[in-house]
Amino acid sequence: MREKKNDPFSVFKTDLGWAAVSSSADGLLYSLLPRDSFDDAVSMISSIASVMERGLEPSLEICDLLIEYYRGGDVDLTHIPLDLSEVSTFSKKIYREAMKIGRGEVISYGDLALISESPNAARAVGGAMARNPFAPFVPCHRVIGKDGGLCGFGGGNGLSLKKKLLEIEGVRFRGEKVLV
Repeated sequence: MREKKNDPFSVFKTDLGWAAVSSSADGLLYSLLPRDSFDDAVSMISSIASVMERGLEPSLEICDLLIEYYRGGDVDLTHIPLDLSEVSTFSKKIYREAMKIGRGEVISYGDLALISESPNAARAVGGAMARNPFAPFVPCHRVIGKDGGLCGFGGGNGLSLKKKLLEIEGVRFRGEKVLV
């Protein structure tokens, strides 16, 4: 259930904080990872130019899926269409491959570059993940360092949120490193 409806986006409470989403006529335009406060979520999503220019209120289905996902539910996010119109060709390729990483699985930035046919582009993959407007629909939290460490996550509460997302998906840790 949405706590706040505000065209061109919706802000709603989840078990991990306040999330926000916006859609366009072509699909999901932006998904903001949970923030600590309602005001922070509104401020962040309303500062995104494409949301303010092209955004539409998303379907209840998208909000409900995210509420259940952040609760720890095993929900399928892969069937939601994404509006990739503002994403570079390289990022589209990376996002499509990242969407194949299953719940409870992880992959390194280097391995994601390799399967995306860009074997020397681990840093570029990291950049694409950092700019990901579709988290967790494009599960950038499932991409980790080659040593199993968590790195490169700017969403919400940073690495602590990345770890929490992986934990609710069943990934196990020893300290701050993923057990693989």
